[in-house]
Amino acid sequence: MTARTVPAQKRSIACLLFFAFLFCACLPARNNLTDPTDAASKTDATAAVFLPEAAAAALPEPSPAFILPQNLAQMTPENVSSLRELASVYPYFPPYYHISEDSTRYAVGGMQTVEIHEAATGLLISTIPAVLPDCDFGFDRYFRLNADGTFLALVNGQKIEVWQADGALVYSSSVSGELPSNAPVCGADLPELALSPDGRLLAVSGIAYANTSSRRYFRVMDLRSGDLVYEWDGTKDSAHGNLYTFYGLGFSDDGRLLQTFDPTRFIRSENEVHKAFRFWSVDTWQEVEGTDVEAAQHFNAGQLLFHWAEDGLIEVRSRLSGKTTSHIPMEGCLWDAPCETRFSADGSWALILERTGGQFIFKNDLLNSAFTVWDLAKNKAAARGEGALRDLENVLVKADGSLIRADSINGFDSADAEITGWWTFRNHFSGLQADKDGSITFVPLAAYGSSGHCQFCSTCTIDAEEGAIACREGIADDEGGFLTQKTEGGQITAMRHGASGEARLGVLPLPDAEGSAVLRVRILGYSHAQQALFYCADADQRQAGCFIYDTSLNETLETPEDISFLRFSADGLSASFINRTANALFLYDLASKKMTRKSPYQSRSTPLNAVFSSNGTAFHYVIQYQNNANDLSVETLEPGNWKSLGRTSLRAAGVISPTVFLESKDGGLWAFAGKSGEVWLLSPQKGVLLHRFQAHLDDIIGMALSPDGTWLVTMGENGIIKFWGVGE
Repeated sequence: MTARTVPAQKRSIACLLFFAFLFCACLPARNNLTDPTDAASKTDATAAVFLPEAAAAALPEPSPAFILPQNLAQMTPENVSSLRELASVYPYFPPYYHISEDSTRYAVGGMQTVEIHEAATGLLISTIPAVLPDCDFGFDRYFRLNADGTFLALVNGQKIEVWQADGALVYSSSVSGELPSNAPVCGADLPELALSPDGRLLAVSGIAYANTSSRRYFRVMDLRSGDLVYEWDGTKDSAHGNLYTFYGLGFSDDGRLLQTFDPTRFIRSENEVHKAFRFWSVDTWQEVEGTDVEAAQHFNAGQLLFHWAEDGLIEVRSRLSGKTTSHIPMEGCLWDAPCETRFSADGSWALILERTGGQFIFKNDLLNSAFTVWDLAKNKAAARGEGALRDLENVLVKADGSLIRADSINGFDSADAEITGWWTFRNHFSGLQADKDGSITFVPLAAYGSSGHCQFCSTCTIDAEEGAIACREGIADDEGGFLTQKTEGGQITAMRHGASGEARLGVLPLPDAEGSAVLRVRILGYSHAQQALFYCADADQRQAGCFIYDTSLNETLETPEDISFLRFSADGLSASFINRTANALFLYDLASKKMTRKSPYQSRSTPLNAVFSSNGTAFHYVIQYQNNANDLSVETLEPGNWKSLGRTSLRAAGVISPTVFLESKDGGLWAFAGKSGEVWLLSPQKGVLLHRFQAHLDDIIGMALSPDGTWLVTMGENGIIKFWGVGE
């Protein structure tokens, strides 16, 4: 895949929020999910649109395979208590890495585990269950190996843990106050960790929260005795500081000193920024002067260098004296957007993460595709490496200039691997949907493959027979066609690709937006028979308006404030959606083009999808009572006249905060998924609970039942898909 280049980056909001206590110049810059290149170069809002560059005919890209067992029984009220997990599929996820200082071992962090490997062979030593944070701010460093890789410290959910490399847990403690796990607000407040070379001491720098205040803390634990051996008293001259801001912070290789970074001393105007690096005796916890650090040779030479970026030039400076030892010209490296730089142990080589090479967006991270190896002795570039790079934690440069790459061990090379798969957020996700042809599809925020990547512009299909999930460009409609977008004269035109070829549906009306706003159109659904297109438009990622558009008349029919959880009836004559702004259910008659707001008696709609029965005899949606939002019921309506046929309480079944609702094809089962990761299976008769189980560790955002009723599929907020069924 050719990575998208994003030359104009929006700086991390973290630089504004956390500069008082965190050196944000070394934070990786974050990018919006739109392409700011267009916004910077055009003034017409309708022309600044994030659209795919690939042709619409790109073939589907399969995900890693899964296998479902043969001879699954059809799920019934009598056997659902025997439901078990059959398989799981993971979305695209660039791993986190850390290589031990002696380069003998490395750790790989995935979506639910951290693995420790031998660096020479790639041999797996242990697999540690872990729920790593997913944050928009901070350094994306959630675990650290000690110097020889025999111990691993990590932030695991709401705990700080230390594990032996063989997989034995040796220490666990709760963090100081509950950490926010919501990506837009978490990150820079996560604990920063450092282990002594022998794994005996754990240093932690973080923020402790109270009801009305917060404070920074710095403490050191003796893991063998469990004793707190040091805690910062809050004064500026006692041991404290950050542990992740620069490479080489933490304990010295002999374990006698601890190096930290003090952002309050990083004062650019005084030209003594090197004084922000501080050294503390592990015996007395008193500061050690730089001259003594140098004389005792506690740290490797590379651990006593740091980089300073200014207008495309990197200065290599001493942490002890501040003296500049080298200059590295590197385009795109700026004071407020520096290029991450690491040094070899002997200080003769540097690795620089390039900012002007190919880059692509994963969630709110801007991943880079290349780094430069710089020979400091000869002051010239010696080599260049490629891959999907969050940072440089997966690479070490040795004294001879050769590289150790954790992502290129044991036959795998990330530089040559094509990026395929998908990822998504809860926001604007419409869930898993069973289509007319029996396939189960979903629209992710982004899908990678030969068609490139864009936002909410691909359809992924779950193929149980082939055991794969394939994504292709375009939004599937009700007749097997696919809808795409392209720009024409600064306008957005909807295109349909079907068996008879490509057809132009028309220029889409767009909401008013500021001239510099970057617009993104999300096609939600299309009735080919009724020529009705449902879509919403976002300005700078914020929803700016929604439309129901008649493509035959080129006419806007309705402009709802919001269209969420759009669903079509089996006969294609009706549609339903939730307006989250109004917290209401809307029904749309596609033939008469009439929209109706449903106002249930003494209650309101719950923000999740409604259900059209397969045989067309009933329509169900979930309501919450006005005097008790936790008291939920399913109200059943008669399609056409939409009169209430009755309500079924969910109180006795214990359904709490549901996020997805579905009904089996024969109408004999209801299934609800919730924010807790639980699934409830009910009988529609009086809402009797048949089975309840934990499907995911996070919120469930999608759920569907196979056409033959033999397996259930669920998707967690992190994108992990799981299959459930009953064996015969």
